[in-house]
Amino acid sequence: MFMKTISFIDVLTGSMRAAVFQTFERYVGLAKRDRRIRDINDISMSIQAVSQDILADINDENQQAFLSLLWCLQELKGVDSVENLLDDIVPQLKGLFVENKNEYTRGKFYDLMVNLYDRYPKYRDYDSVKGSLIHGLNDKSKTIREKIAHFWGDQNRLQLDPFERL
Repeated sequence: MFMKTISFIDVLTGSMRAAVFQTFERYVGLAKRDRRIRDINDISMSIQAVSQDILADINDENQQAFLSLLWCLQELKGVDSVENLLDDIVPQLKGLFVENKNEYTRGKFYDLMVNLYDRYPKYRDYDSVKGSLIHGLNDKSKTIREKIAHFWGDQNRLQLDPFERL
């Protein structure tokens, strides 16, 4: 029954879509615990199939729930369908979230970028990840600026040679 919900995600709007994302997030956690990779693959591929519609949704609640779902999925490093989904979606996130009016949503976005940067070496060279994290240094929220400055202040992330930094 749960997997049938996936087919409705592209037609849902408002709180219903956010509720489905939250349900997916919980289910991914259970599937991860029980090692049900097939279910995770189904969720990842279904989300990827309707990703343009999802990314076009500007509702704060939906965006936050979607970022939380991506956070949960990105913890599954090595699952091909998850990595394909991330490869498809991550390059589009910078344009959607660095100027988002909701501070909490931007914070969730930057948290995801930090985690992708640290967990997936390939994303360190993606402008959508590294560029977002550099942009975060100039965020209008002092809390976000401080969090991102702390991130870049780690000597393991910041090269000593200024030309290698960017």
